[in-house]
Amino acid sequence: MKKNPLTAIKRVRSSSSDRVDPHLLVNKTPTAQLLAVVSYVRTWDRKKGWRLVGFYAVMYFAALRPSEAAGLKKTDCFLPKNGWGVLTLHETNPVSGKQWTDSGERHDKRGLKSREATEDRPIPISPPLVAMLRAHLKEFGTAKDGRFFKMERGGLVVSSTY
Repeated sequence: MKKNPLTAIKRVRSSSSDRVDPHLLVNKTPTAQLLAVVSYVRTWDRKKGWRLVGFYAVMYFAALRPSEAAGLKKTDCFLPKNGWGVLTLHETNPVSGKQWTDSGERHDKRGLKSREATEDRPIPISPPLVAMLRAHLKEFGTAKDGRFFKMERGGLVVSSTY
């Protein structure tokens, strides 16, 4: 072959309107505002929103997917008193619906997206997130199976809640 076959491919240029507007992306200020507002969502005797502050924080500060955050366990977390910590993800709990899961539950336990079934994903987390997660543990503890985030009755955090 004398000529590169890729030179025959015509490149389609995207218009400038296809670009992401950086002003619309979540950054430090809207995230801080979101976490503050969520913490106030409650009734007189329930801390419904306060228990989701850590859930939203790990999605923003550690870039977890909601299904990864829902399945995060205390044993997956290294939360030192000072300095950086680590979250080591092992599984995800995506919502599919009872009729679509092997277990008959709304959530299936699966490996991480775009990784081998047994491959972990370690994520370094900043000292402020470590402090938030330590405060969350002190306030709410863990679910019976060791999950970090739980609903008031101990169930899995579901999409209709967050």
